[in-house]
Amino acid sequence: MKKTRRIISLLLALTMLCSCFLAVTANAVEKEEMYPSIVIPGLFQGRATLYENGEIATTADGEPLEAPFFLSGTEDIIGTALKIAGIPLLTTLMTQRDHDLKFANALGTALGEILLGKIKSDENGKFIYDVRPEQLNTAVSNLTEEQKNYVYDTIPLTTYKEIAGEDKLYFFTYFSFENMDTVTERLYNLIQTVKAETGYDKVNIVPISQGGSICNSLLETYKDQGIFDDLNRIVYVIPALDGSYTLGDIYYHGLLDDDEALYNYMFPLLLDGDQEWLGYLINTLIKIFPKKVLNDVLDIAVNILIEDYLEYSTMMWGLIPSEYYPELRERHLMDEDNAILREQTDRYYQAQCNREENILTAIENGVEVFDIVNYNDALYPICDNWNKCQADGIIQLESTSIGAYGIGVDVQLPEGYVQQNTNPTCSDPENHVHIDPYNLLDASTGLIPDTTFYFYNGDHEQTGRNDIVMRLVVDLLTDPNFKDVYTYEKYPQFNTARKTRGAQDKINSMKVYLTDESVDPAVKERLAGVIDRAQALYDDTACTPEEVAELESCLAEFDAIRRLITTGSEEVPVDFGEKLKNAFLAFLTKVLKFFNDVRFALVGGRGFVDIPGYNA
Repeated sequence: MKKTRRIISLLLALTMLCSCFLAVTANAVEKEEMYPSIVIPGLFQGRATLYENGEIATTADGEPLEAPFFLSGTEDIIGTALKIAGIPLLTTLMTQRDHDLKFANALGTALGEILLGKIKSDENGKFIYDVRPEQLNTAVSNLTEEQKNYVYDTIPLTTYKEIAGEDKLYFFTYFSFENMDTVTERLYNLIQTVKAETGYDKVNIVPISQGGSICNSLLETYKDQGIFDDLNRIVYVIPALDGSYTLGDIYYHGLLDDDEALYNYMFPLLLDGDQEWLGYLINTLIKIFPKKVLNDVLDIAVNILIEDYLEYSTMMWGLIPSEYYPELRERHLMDEDNAILREQTDRYYQAQCNREENILTAIENGVEVFDIVNYNDALYPICDNWNKCQADGIIQLESTSIGAYGIGVDVQLPEGYVQQNTNPTCSDPENHVHIDPYNLLDASTGLIPDTTFYFYNGDHEQTGRNDIVMRLVVDLLTDPNFKDVYTYEKYPQFNTARKTRGAQDKINSMKVYLTDESVDPAVKERLAGVIDRAQALYDDTACTPEEVAELESCLAEFDAIRRLITTGSEEVPVDFGEKLKNAFLAFLTKVLKFFNDVRFALVGGRGFVDIPGYNA
């Protein structure tokens, strides 16, 4: 009997050992199925260094000048501005006229030299100065700690390394004012390098924001060189696939300068929060110029910035919506000296126009394509379309979603509207519901409705703080079974944006107090309840606006409980100086807003000297 029990025990042990071995083997196979991934970041997320005479350019204090604009110290900036525009400004203020548009031209030149002078390109689209973009042509596992911190701070995909490993994660860097052809070629070469280094025949790419325009160029330029065979998955994140109205409108119309915008809401909206008062003050200060002078200054200054500086950056042209390009090409690129530049921008325009065809060709060749989109956040109030389209704060919906339909921020679709189902890529158009819960957009008009995820109230610039987006990206890169918006309930097609980067660390830090014997049991009980609720909300990746607000409330309550434990009071310590300052700014904002509203109602956009006898 004992012998029988020993045999049974031995068989059980062997079974368990085999089970463990099979589990480990299964995990290894699953990990081997994870293709290496290349992240292509967005605007100004790459690093570059400016060199002068072979040495890193520095400020007067010896600090390296920093990208993207390599600005000198405040004194140098003010000195340059005064040297170029000081006398024309003084003359204009004294005479209330801009004779021969000297001030307008001087201001445009000053802004160009200060902001863009060191990153200016020539008529061939190449940097004039020695600007060297950083290139991380190796896996993240091979980077220095400083470089790794930079990568994960830029794109917080830290869970990717835990699932697939840092040896499969690559971070493609470029400078946002570079040459599009050069950047595209470098990305293509990196894809080949990754394949060779890892032994995989395909890679995933993650084009983010401006990275979407680079992806347009990649698919068009190398479609005859087998690029579709090189790719396993494309995971677009808020991509600028058809540019941004924000930049396109500035190239086309200049800054928004109608009276209502320029003299009433533009600056207060741009400087909201504790600087809103400054916006209303600017509304008053700009009235020291006659209306015509101010309009001329804005138009000419913007035109100088474009024609003398931005015009030569093919990466910037990549952010112009395709509908604007033909006329802007005629306006800015038809000189003989621009022949090479024009050839390059024409080539990108073709890539932009072919973006949908190339994506469909990729899908036909077995590439799985996903898209992550933010919506319902108005563009910056500096361009003509800022309040006329559905957007994510920087890019219009049509561009990021590859064609989804929306009318405007918080503007619902017409009563009785039915989804259009204009794209054959939807697998079940009769049963799939592609209209969002708020009736703000129709995803069925987008190119890939079954694999496009939308985040309500999503802010383009805050996407990296949305832990759900980052988790979604990692799962799309590491889970071959994740096929569309219907695969997992935790990732629905329509979700709510939230800013929860660091929330898990905060929850974990509060758990320490639960084992602290010095903490009052009643406080511990309360804290335990908040922790449980916060954790449940954080773990739920399919959330409503109400749940987002509740999670934010829990995180705020953590701060109150921490103060209670450490100081004996939940109240925020009163800084009377800060309180007085805030009260004064609030009062100042109301006063300036009142006078701004009254003045605008009475005289509109007229400058102070225009008012007597003014005939608009």
